[in-house]
Amino acid sequence: PSKINLGVGAYRDNNGKPWILPSVKKAEEVLAKTEESKEYVPIVGSPKFNELIKTLLYSHDDAGKQLLKDGRVLTSQGISGTGSLRVLGEFVRTFYPTSKKVLVPNPT
Repeated sequence: PSKINLGVGAYRDNNGKPWILPSVKKAEEVLAKTEESKEYVPIVGSPKFNELIKTLLYSHDDAGKQLLKDGRVLTSQGISGTGSLRVLGEFVRTFYPTSKKVLVPNPT
């Protein structure tokens, strides 16, 4: 009764009807006022998002900061939750071919 399925990409109310988070509505309002085009982002995603996520993930300790300084961190924005997992799986298969074990939750 107090669980939310976060894997589906949408919230639903107790009656199973779609529910949009107030924060999402607010973000959509901001975008509607500030968006300058409806162009697709580049294939690796939004350059600004990629830079911000690198900073968020790697700027908390000296080792991470050094990786950023050395230009050794690469980011790519995935197409969706499961699409991102697919890209990660392909990456592991290609660059770590001896890896034999992949752990997935049940249900997946």
